[in-house]
Amino acid sequence: NRSRDTHDLFHVLTGYGRDALGEQCVLLFTHGQSPSQGHLLIGYAGAANIKKMVKGSDAPVFGAVRQAHRTGKGAPSLMAQPIRELLTRPLEDVRASLRIPQPTKYRECHRIWQAEGIDPYDLLATKQDEGELVAA
Repeated sequence: NRSRDTHDLFHVLTGYGRDALGEQCVLLFTHGQSPSQGHLLIGYAGAANIKKMVKGSDAPVFGAVRQAHRTGKGAPSLMAQPIRELLTRPLEDVRASLRIPQPTKYRECHRIWQAEGIDPYDLLATKQDEGELVAA
């Protein structure tokens, strides 16, 4: 299944990491490319859960996933691209030709979380007593 097999390539092409927010962003980028109610539901439900987990944080979680969705809609269909050929080119050139901008809102979330003392790669960690991460 080419769609399933290209998921990890989408992470590389879009700049979204393999952290919780990066996964939601890739799901919504994918929905923008090829609408699927499952991607839409899981992407936004995951973003809502992240927002709940980092209660009190100023990170623009929904801004990040909306940006990912818009990027997916604005890029040409990646499923139709000659992936092997693209792999031989510099990443920034490929992103430019596919109209995939830098994931600024996603990176802003990471910057804010780090400043608030939250590890964006360990959002499932919980405070012992509260069961949620709270911005410092």
